[in-house]
Amino acid sequence: IYKKDIQIIEVPSSVAQTKLIPDILKEYENIDGKTAIILGDEKLLVPLVYSLPEEIENKMGAKISLSYNITMGYPLSYTASASFVQIIMKLAMHRSSGKTQDSKTYLNRKDILSATKHSFSRTYVSSELTNDIIDIIMKSKIDYVDAESISEQVASNDMLKVMFDVEEMKKSFPKYIISVCNFVYENVLCNEGYETESDFMHKIITLFTSFQNALGDDI
Repeated sequence: IYKKDIQIIEVPSSVAQTKLIPDILKEYENIDGKTAIILGDEKLLVPLVYSLPEEIENKMGAKISLSYNITMGYPLSYTASASFVQIIMKLAMHRSSGKTQDSKTYLNRKDILSATKHSFSRTYVSSELTNDIIDIIMKSKIDYVDAESISEQVASNDMLKVMFDVEEMKKSFPKYIISVCNFVYENVLCNEGYETESDFMHKIITLFTSFQNALGDDI
């Protein structure tokens, strides 16, 4: 029976656990196939993947190259890609296009704020432009905002053009989702550090494309 060495380390949050793991690994003289990192919460898998280094220097000063074998699945619903898609789905579904006499398209203010504040949006849209949109939305005292009120800001950024394309929302819900996801996949998740999230987004695009192909344009 192996001698057990159990340590309890206090951290401020669940994600902070994953940030501490590289420091714990450095305490090992050797890391082999018998070293396991066991998560008590599967939601921490992605933060862990981003925290794990390719190489560490142990307490003896030796550099050790690391490779990992992930044997647990990760639910797509927990990813940043899924949360982004849920936001743009609500943005399209909650619009009030065609319900008013002036034939304008109105968007839910909460959906606009969620879309512009998401991490993917903040990666591609400048903070100044994002703050301009937030300022306009926050001045509104009603739940629905005329899409034209942010048209100037939307026109100045390619991602915003795709995300707030109300005409595409009207034509085909699946095509709108696929269009926005493709833009994010090709222009945001192509950057270094997004490899894992890029795979998740590709899977979502594939699902919606199959959905589109099965139902056609009449949705």
